[in-house]
Amino acid sequence: MRIALYGLGYVGSVTAAMLAKAGHAVTGIDINPVKVDLINKGESPVNEPYLAELIRDQVIHGRLTAIKRDENGCNSDAIFICVGTPSRNDGALDDSQVRQVVEEILANRSKSDDPLIVFNRSTCLPDTHLWANRVFKDNSDLNANYVVHPEFLREGSALSDFQSPPLLLFGTEDKTLDLESLSKEFYPNTCLPIHNVGIVEASIAKYASNAFHAAKITFANEIGSICNIVGADARSVMEILCADNVLNISQAYLRPGMPYGGSCLPKDVKALVNFATKAKTNPEMLNSLDLSNDQQVQSLCSRILAKNPTSVAFLGISFKEGTDDLRGSPLVVIARTLIDEGVNVQVYDPNIHIEKFTGVNLAFLHSMIPELQHMSLDNLPEAISGSEIVILGHRNLLPELREHGTRRSSVIIDLVGICEDDIRLLGDVEGLYW
Repeated sequence: MRIALYGLGYVGSVTAAMLAKAGHAVTGIDINPVKVDLINKGESPVNEPYLAELIRDQVIHGRLTAIKRDENGCNSDAIFICVGTPSRNDGALDDSQVRQVVEEILANRSKSDDPLIVFNRSTCLPDTHLWANRVFKDNSDLNANYVVHPEFLREGSALSDFQSPPLLLFGTEDKTLDLESLSKEFYPNTCLPIHNVGIVEASIAKYASNAFHAAKITFANEIGSICNIVGADARSVMEILCADNVLNISQAYLRPGMPYGGSCLPKDVKALVNFATKAKTNPEMLNSLDLSNDQQVQSLCSRILAKNPTSVAFLGISFKEGTDDLRGSPLVVIARTLIDEGVNVQVYDPNIHIEKFTGVNLAFLHSMIPELQHMSLDNLPEAISGSEIVILGHRNLLPELREHGTRRSSVIIDLVGICEDDIRLLGDVEGLYW
């Protein structure tokens, strides 16, 4: 395959060399003549282990060459965009280089019956990708398809990361593209399944990955600061945390949905932050957890109230399914807010038996939602009858909802992430973040 690659910086040089190693004829294109000359001499423009040797080998075998940006590099089967997207002074993304490259591709490529695929590896926000995709669609005579293809390379191990990537992600609107075959051409030594998603999802997934890496580092360092206070070895503490691959280092809790609640997470986060703050350590990230969690709850309240409902049904009220524990339940907070705003609230939660409540759970009931005993109903049809909004807070109540359905004018607010088949069955469903 003939490949033109824009940008011979860190990502571009590694990508160009590895694609050439896979047997493709790669032409690197850069605005900087120094980088172009280095590639053509068989030298690396960046410092990366083993990259210089790989570039030299590919140049010797005639699979890799470089040209300046003012030369036409669009006589290709595929184009990779690997230019920089730095931050502006205010933190906003500077996508000007990507936009310039897209404009150059349009200017340099003539009308063609041969298909062209443009892979963008530069990290861009969705609006940039959507703009580029629209530009290529509006110039349909170029016969070009636009694909978001984020990179997951780490400096110092980029060649091995390219050869054995942690993730193969493609985002496109054209679901007819055979990305499976293309992936095998680009990454012949990996058997990873590809993730073929939409443009927006691919873009945000890249940012989510980097934000998660930053969050992990910051979390580990804040725990380290707290360990210093008590004389604990932070390395040992984090090793213990990482040894749990069921709850900690796993997919557990890593799905968008209802804010956290219950008897443990809220109080333990508060206690840890309070302890650290009194010791003159300011754990900004840990301190933000409750603030962000509360914001999610209030945002959901505002979203419900914006519909001006007179009656709302809650399918589930405890902090999670399978328990009667109301403490810290976001659903209780939402119900309390709606009641205070004059909304009629009805609740169906088979786990709630108020006559059996004791201790702190009973005290929480009396302090937060004493009306619950009058709002709780014994069956789902009665609870949702007459409600304009039905809040699905517990997944285990979905089978009953499927069986009984809702009235046509009701809106279901889905807090658990039901599948497309259920959405078609139930009708007017609004997902929390989907």
